[in-house]
Amino acid sequence: MDIFPEQYELIWLFESEPQLSDNDDSISIYYKPFTYQLTRNNFSICCTFLLSYGDLDLLISHEGNTIVDLHLTSAIAIRVRKDNGKELLEVDFRHETTMKTLYLYLKPHIYVSWCMEY
Repeated sequence: MDIFPEQYELIWLFESEPQLSDNDDSISIYYKPFTYQLTRNNFSICCTFLLSYGDLDLLISHEGNTIVDLHLTSAIAIRVRKDNGKELLEVDFRHETTMKTLYLYLKPHIYVSWCMEY
């Protein structure tokens, strides 16, 4: 992955520390999945990153019911943005894929925006 936010930016955005799938300190975080979770207004957001493959899993549920479940690959850039009262995660994908930028808004409300080209 070419661009990835600093850990403090993700902690700020998700308001939590990451959960590591493997506590082996001899393995770089680049090679093991880590997850951020956030609960707000009966919504639960779970975002898992695996940087070495450019993988991103996004699960959003409302009152225990899944409303978004995405397993994405080929991410090349992930950014944390704060603009005009909006806080979001922005994910870019390899140009040779049909996937366009994914926007995960966490404030002022939970919202996902994403499209694909054909």
